[in-house]
Amino acid sequence: MQAAGLKVSINDFVIKGVADALGKVPAVNVVWEGSELKQMGRVDISVAVATGSGLITPIVTDVAGKNILQISEDVGQLAVKAKSGKLQPHEFLGGTFT
Repeated sequence: MQAAGLKVSINDFVIKGVADALGKVPAVNVVWEGSELKQMGRVDISVAVATGSGLITPIVTDVAGKNILQISEDVGQLAVKAKSGKLQPHEFLGGTFT
């Protein structure tokens, strides 16, 4: 699907669906912190991007508050940054689901 020059993929719908599911079952939206689980307040989905040096997982932040087009735009921008080696640590560390 394409809108206003933006290409939307099945992956974008999967990301949104996962975010909706985690929002409905917040007990699953957790991360390990030391030896305990910490429930997260928002849904940040890490997506795999292939680069010349291997896979990296940039984070689409606050997915629950975004529509499909916003998710698609974020994924595209993050993929470009990942492939060019320009991701900052906060853009690939700390997602709540991969």
